[in-house]
Amino acid sequence: MRGEILLAILLYLAVTVLSLVYAWRQGPNTRLWQKPRWLLLILFLAALTVILLIQVDPVLGLSGWAAGMALTTGLARLIWLRRQPKPTLKLIDWPLAAGLILATRNKWPIPMELTGGPLSPKTQKNARRYLRKDWEIETEEDWRETADWLLEEGQRLDFQNQIDNIRRMTEEERTVLRVQIDAAEIKQEDQADQAELQARLLWIEAAGEELQQGSFMGWDMLRLIDLTRWALRAELINEEIATTYLLAASQALQHRCNSWEEAQEQYLKGLRFWSAPTYEAQERELKRLIGHFVQSKKSPWKSVPWELEIVPPTEE
Repeated sequence: MRGEILLAILLYLAVTVLSLVYAWRQGPNTRLWQKPRWLLLILFLAALTVILLIQVDPVLGLSGWAAGMALTTGLARLIWLRRQPKPTLKLIDWPLAAGLILATRNKWPIPMELTGGPLSPKTQKNARRYLRKDWEIETEEDWRETADWLLEEGQRLDFQNQIDNIRRMTEEERTVLRVQIDAAEIKQEDQADQAELQARLLWIEAAGEELQQGSFMGWDMLRLIDLTRWALRAELINEEIATTYLLAASQALQHRCNSWEEAQEQYLKGLRFWSAPTYEAQERELKRLIGHFVQSKKSPWKSVPWELEIVPPTEE
């Protein structure tokens, strides 16, 4: 009996040592089936250990074996993870982190990859459908026109002008404006409906100086990042063009914001101004996502520094 227990312990120690050495010798890209001799030896010794333990005491033997193998597996995994190379920070990671909320909301499989995941005829078709339906973009020329507009002007100037004009109005002038909105006499370039205009007016009056002094840069730049990735996914543009616009949007964000959270807040503010009547339904989901990435230890906002210097690569 004692001899069998001693042999089982020695076999278990052999399995443990071999497992840990195996885990250490594995390269980060090595798979289990690429070194079958090691694996077969470990499995053979493990089987002998189980047989001996069952002969000694089936219940206690199997329980001890399960606990021991759990410990061995945990140690092996810890060693293997420490052997993994640390990811290299790339310049393109910055705009991908900035646009993380929209990519996640769009259910892209891998939001921190430039195209959001593997490309296929189906993803290209879906991307083209999205660009055509939501942005009226069908060609590279259409995309460039919209991307340049977002970069140079966007909706932020129109939003800010509306705020400034309403803030300068007297109460009598605002009353006249309300009457005109109710009578549908006011027409906007973005074809905002009456409810939208009314909601904007109420928000501007309530928010006061805080809204007037803020910025909508995040609204335009996060949409530019998202739009650029959709265009790349639709294969309207190549990666070089996409990178140029993504880094330009990143520089603009860094100039007008101080953190990942502030950039997202500016996006939410623009979303509220643009779709005020339906904003609350979208706000809950977006704030939940923002809160998650602010708190999560695995969030790209933790690994990609906001202060990363954005210097587009120069052509040689």
